[in-house]
Amino acid sequence: MQHKKFAASQLANIDKTMNNSEFSEWGKKLERLAQAGVQKEIAEHKASNCSIFYERNGTTIMELPDGRCFEYRLQDGKVQIVSEVEKSNSALLK
Repeated sequence: MQHKKFAASQLANIDKTMNNSEFSEWGKKLERLAQAGVQKEIAEHKASNCSIFYERNGTTIMELPDGRCFEYRLQDGKVQIVSEVEKSNSALLK
């Protein structure tokens, strides 16, 4: 509970010291940094010859290190390929 109070007071202080434009720019910068970090982690994971798993429009996707993508389902704890799908143009998964 004390953690929530601290976070709320920090947000109140940010609100007092930043105008909406500054806060918006800060949020955009934070988003860019987070996206770059995620892209780096995905690249490292694929370079280690590991597949990545994610959801796209409600469809579970397995992307192989070579870039091929498959819709999959888990059956008895094992990956079951449903079909090959096109690679997303998402900047997150490049």
